[in-house]
Amino acid sequence: MMRVLLMKLITALCFCVVLTFAAGCSFSREFINDPNLPANTTSLEVGSSTQQDLLELLGAPNSVIPLGESRNMFIYSFGNSKKAGLSLLIVSFSKTNKGLDTAVFILEDEIIADMYVSNNSEYIPWEWWSF
Repeated sequence: MMRVLLMKLITALCFCVVLTFAAGCSFSREFINDPNLPANTTSLEVGSSTQQDLLELLGAPNSVIPLGESRNMFIYSFGNSKKAGLSLLIVSFSKTNKGLDTAVFILEDEIIADMYVSNNSEYIPWEWWSF
C-alpha cells in the first residue's frame, strides 16, 4: 500500500516537473512596412516637394489611385504589431495588438498638393492577458 502511494506521488511529481519545463512565455514585435515613415515625411512640404522627392524618400507606394487629369493619390501603409503569450503543455494563450496607419499624398502635376500621415500605431501597448 505504501509502495503504491509512493509511486503515485513520484508520478505526480514527475508530471509537475514536465509541465513546468514545457511551459513558456513568448513575446514578439513586428513592423509592417517602414515604421519610420512619419519621421521620414517631415522634410516633405505641400506645394513645393515633387513626386520624385516623395519616391526617393519613401520608395514606391502601396497604391496609386488616379484622380483625374494630372492628379494622383499615393497611399503608403505602415504599422506595428505586438504579441505576448503563455504556452502550457496542452493549451496556449496569446494576445496580439496590431495598429495600422496610412500616409496619403495628393499630387497635382507631380507636386504634392496635400498630405496626411497618421501615427496611431506608434504606441501600441503590451497586453498580457488574452481575454
